[in-house]
Amino acid sequence: MDTVEGRKMSQLPRLLLSTMFLVIACAITATAASVQPPGRREPARWVPASVAITKTGELRRDIFSRLDLAVIDGNRARNSTGCTTFIGPSPTEEFIDLSSLDSLIANSLTIMRGQVTASETGFYDGRPGTLYAVRPKPLLKHYGHLGDQSSLHVFIPEGTISTSQGYVCARTFSDIPAPVVGDEVLAFVSLDPIDGKRRILQVDVQKQLVVVHGHQLFHPAAAAVTPDEPRRAYSTLDDLESAIRHNKHINDVPMGVAQ
Repeated sequence: MDTVEGRKMSQLPRLLLSTMFLVIACAITATAASVQPPGRREPARWVPASVAITKTGELRRDIFSRLDLAVIDGNRARNSTGCTTFIGPSPTEEFIDLSSLDSLIANSLTIMRGQVTASETGFYDGRPGTLYAVRPKPLLKHYGHLGDQSSLHVFIPEGTISTSQGYVCARTFSDIPAPVVGDEVLAFVSLDPIDGKRRILQVDVQKQLVVVHGHQLFHPAAAAVTPDEPRRAYSTLDDLESAIRHNKHINDVPMGVAQ
């Protein structure tokens, strides 16, 4: 018999099914909202070795991720008495041409020259290395997002940090020497800073860093490759800066930058 009560009873399974779907959908939405999307959720931090290591030589484990701790612990376990095993630079997902002076200039967001005024070992974004304070000259090129340009820093993943359970040893294995205080540097920077103040520059030391150390100019091999000459020689950093300023790609906007 087709009664009102009968129709209500026949609709009950569909109502229950719709309710179940609604509950499941809400649960999925809530779960998705609680899961962090891929990518960085907070700025990278610089932690000096004097903060990361206690006065008794213990590593402050609360300031590192589990992945970082696994790398650091594994490294110092192999370096109980000195540096024999090294943490190398982190691989980058950036695929750009850095094979000539033209491409170095064209693909740089920022080209910075300055003098190193201080250095300190520690951990940047969980990686061991050295942070160099640089007093920059006016930027040769700038399409990036920098903070206070009167005082910038360059992080190089190279350094030795002593702990009570061995040494944390990082090396770039580059032909370009790590600078010391008083040296001049020039950096072809193709990535924006990821620290909160946007003042820490990162480069591939082998391919994007120039150092004047002991009155000798060290630069990437690609910087000497130009269309005009098979291999160009620079006697000073001023010569290289002049070549950069007069290069036809100095005003090129790197790929990915909104115009």
